[in-house]
Amino acid sequence: LRMELFPYIYSNAIATRIEGKNMIRPVNGHLYEFYFGNEMLVAPVYEQGASTRTLFLPEGNWIDYWTNELLSGDKEITIDAPIEKIPILVREGAIIPMRQYATSVEKGSNDTIAYFSR
Repeated sequence: LRMELFPYIYSNAIATRIEGKNMIRPVNGHLYEFYFGNEMLVAPVYEQGASTRTLFLPEGNWIDYWTNELLSGDKEITIDAPIEKIPILVREGAIIPMRQYATSVEKGSNDTIAYFSR
C-alpha cells in the first residue's frame, strides 16, 4: 500500500517542506489515531487479539478505505480491523493519488496515476 500511495506521500512531503506542517499529526484527545496528510485518518489496533477498533471519527463524512462504506463523523464508531488491514478512513471528497504497485520507488512509474475517490 505504501508503494501505491507514493504520489500521495510525496505530495505531502513537499507540503511539509514548504509549509512546515507535519505529514503525520495526532487527533487531539485520541492517543491511538493520527492524520496521515490532510485527507486520511489511520487508527491502528493497539490491543492484542482485537479484530475491531473503536475510534473517534472527526467531524465530516469519511469513507472506509477498504470497504468504501460512507461514515458520518463527530462520534465514536466501531470498525472491523482484521490483522491484515489497518483501519484507514478517507475524508469524503478527497482525491488520493496512487500508482501501480512496484517493489521499490525506483522500479515504479508515475506514467499512469489512479486515485482513490468516492
